Amino acid sequence: MNPLELLAAHTSFKGEQRLYRHHADSLHRPLEVAVYLPVASLLKERPCTALYYLPGLQTSARLVASQSDYQRYANRYDTILVIPDLFNIYQGDDIARTALYAREQAAITAYLQEELPAVIDAHFATSSGRGIMGYGFGGTLAIYHAHRHPDSYGSVSALAPWLAFTNTPWYREHLAHISLPQYFDPNDWYAAHPDAPPLPLWIDQGTDDDHLGNKINLADFEATVAERIASGEIWINWHKRYDHSFYFVHSHIREHFVFHSEQSEL
Repeated sequence: MNPLELLAAHTSFKGEQRLYRHHADSLHRPLEVAVYLPVASLLKERPCTALYYLPGLQTSARLVASQSDYQRYANRYDTILVIPDLFNIYQGDDIARTALYAREQAAITAYLQEELPAVIDAHFATSSGRGIMGYGFGGTLAIYHAHRHPDSYGSVSALAPWLAFTNTPWYREHLAHISLPQYFDPNDWYAAHPDAPPLPLWIDQGTDDDHLGNKINLADFEATVAERIASGEIWINWHKRYDHSFYFVHSHIREHFVFHSEQSEL
């Protein structure tokens, strides 16, 4: 196992925000990983739940760590938050970066499922529960990854994830030539797996998000998963006047820590 190299550490809400670098064998490249340790972890009082946060295509782990304002909640709910810098070497617009993801999606899956959790568990005292969340494209990837590995995650959440996009003109114009994994669009997965066991899912979405109507078609997704919403498996929360920015993220990220904490206690 390749060691973690500490690049920076900052006290935040009594815990510590750290930035590491390690060589990701699955991806054949060095990768930065932001890790927040709550005070319970620093004092070695007890194992803490690991929550993995997958950033958006245009977002780095450093940016998420400095602008998402999550540390107060990670500390409050005894959560080790792990943010791998999956897309920071990508170049171009969202379409170009989606194509780059598609080319290395198998390696990213191996990294998220095997390599990264092994590194985190080897260096920090983690409890048996594990959650995953993400923002934008990272939210879609979090939902996809959780569905592929349902025994590994007790809960999944997303802020403004790409949803119900594969049947849109936008998809046919921009992404149809890209070999995304089957059922990468959560809407397609739920439509194809009506009898799948429940997996708690929390989604926040702003009504003024400029991706609505192309990358994000949440109303269509709500129709697909209506029975799961009614059963209490899926929670979808619309927020008036919010856009797709970090202002939206740090206005609503607290709810995600509450959600994952509650699910880990069930």
